[in-house]
Amino acid sequence: MVWANIRANTETWFKKQPVSLEYLPDNQKILVEQGVKLFRTQVLERKEEHTHVEFGKEKESWWLITNHWDGL
Repeated sequence: MVWANIRANTETWFKKQPVSLEYLPDNQKILVEQGVKLFRTQVLERKEEHTHVEFGKEKESWWLITNHWDGL
């Protein structure tokens, strides 16, 4: 398992699929402010410019735009 502590280096999105935002309904994306930190984030998979991560007590999983995050 790969674990990381990461920080958003720009305003960005959590996405349920590694696709462009216009293809996702509102319930499958969440806006994230610059500077947000996630600790002990598990890296599940990488695909092109996205990274699939899991975090939190509920083990939520989301796709992130890799270069929008320091630490990935």
